Amino acid sequence: DPNGYLIYCPCMGRFGNQAAHFLGAFRFAKGINRTLVLPPFRQEVHIPFTDFFELETIQKFHRVISMEKFMKELAPKYWPKGQRRGYCWLPPSSDAKCQLKEHSFAYFWDHFNIDFDDYVRYFLSYDTSYPQSVQQWHETFPASKHPVLALRGAPANFPVADADRPLHRYLIWTKEMNKTADEVIQQYMPDGAYVGIHLRNGIDWENACKSMTAAMEVGHYMESPQCLGRYPKKEDVNPDLCFPSDKEILKRVKKAVNKIKAKYVYVATDHNPMIEKLTKHLQKKKVKVVHVNNKLPQTDLLILGKANYFIGNCISSFTSVATRQRQAAGLPTSFFGWNKE
Repeated sequence: DPNGYLIYCPCMGRFGNQAAHFLGAFRFAKGINRTLVLPPFRQEVHIPFTDFFELETIQKFHRVISMEKFMKELAPKYWPKGQRRGYCWLPPSSDAKCQLKEHSFAYFWDHFNIDFDDYVRYFLSYDTSYPQSVQQWHETFPASKHPVLALRGAPANFPVADADRPLHRYLIWTKEMNKTADEVIQQYMPDGAYVGIHLRNGIDWENACKSMTAAMEVGHYMESPQCLGRYPKKEDVNPDLCFPSDKEILKRVKKAVNKIKAKYVYVATDHNPMIEKLTKHLQKKKVKVVHVNNKLPQTDLLILGKANYFIGNCISSFTSVATRQRQAAGLPTSFFGWNKE
């Protein structure tokens, strides 16, 4: 691509965070008109982007290429060893060194046998809605001299910027991923509507939720804008948004079951699926509560995305992937602790 390439390390957070960062990088790459090199998702192992999402659909918005293909077919000629530069966003007054391979960041670059021969600092805006911002990128880093911009991190906001959320419609799960999810649905919920719920109730999440109230006094917390907006009203903030009580979960799920006359409840969780409590609470409705230990958590996301009704965790970036998927498809979504239904 004579306009150059953009690479970044998806080195912050789990899948939900990485998916959120992709949307910002996607828009940014289009804004500065460089082909986006799709990094693999970082889990216990690196999983190619195209193992999860269809490349053809993504390309309807902007040019992309998988990192695996780029490194194998293009890098030897257009980004050869000995000519690889890493780029860091740093304020001019900062004494920090530009480093791309410190700590866990090295794991990503080493996976592709990438070493950097030089480092470049920059202090430019990622907001390409302003023409002057785009011009600054083109003038500072012309593709003729900087064919590949390898950024330390994603050129994106977290949580997802409002302008980036609609781009999720270009993320279409692969046929293989859909087949896996459909097989689970057919096996456990073959003949009726189901409510999908996402429960985050592990000890790490419980500890993280302790910071929510203080954080929201001055703005948002994690992915809270997906249900509260950027600057939530004080009266809308409550503990159930982050770490819902059993009472809130049971009440909200029963209401959803009644609303759509569901025959099943599908539970995706990082810890406790509450099978016994949910089953007892819904026994008069003869609703079957389902939880499956899928090999990949992304299978849960597909199943939640396909649900007739979904209740998620407003603060969770994992929930936000399903929320954006459902918004693109026009499907109903609610959140525990949410008072806007």
